[in-house]
Formats: sequence, structure tokens, C-alpha cells
Amino acid sequence: PGCIVMSARRPDDVAKLHQAILAFFRQDLVEAELFLPWSAQQLRGEIFARCEVLEERADEEGAFFRVRGEQGALDSLREQLGQA
Repeated sequence: PGCIVMSARRPDDVAKLHQAILAFFRQDLVEAELFLPWSAQQLRGEIFARCEVLEERADEEGAFFRVRGEQGALDSLREQLGQA
């Protein structure tokens, strides 16, 4: 149960294994949007370090990040940003 039968010589099998590994590690991740005001840009690196940034856009107030990450990491970032 839960095993993957494959051949390392078949590119399709390797691709399927790759997708299975990604799916396993992404199963508990959640997507969210974070707003980072220009005055808090020192947290930008932490967002990229703790989350997968899916999209970034900016306006005159700051930057918006659509991210995927662990719930705990997102909660921590929101707390630091005052968005909890």
C-alpha cells in the first residue's frame, strides 16, 4: 500500500514519481495572500524563505504576495505583519 512501482529508465515513470513526491509534501500547505507595506520590506526575505511565492503585485501602499506554505508559517508572518 502506498508504494510506487517504476523504472528509473522510463522518463514517464520518473515524472510520475516526481509528481507523487510533490503532492505528498504539498498536501498540508495552504494558499493565502499577504500584504507587506513598504515600511516593512525587511520581512520580504522571510516571506520568500518560509513560503512558495505564487504571485507578487504592488501598489502605492505596498506589495501583495499570493503564497503557499504551512499554516504555522503563515500565522507567524501574519502576526509579524499585524494581520493576525
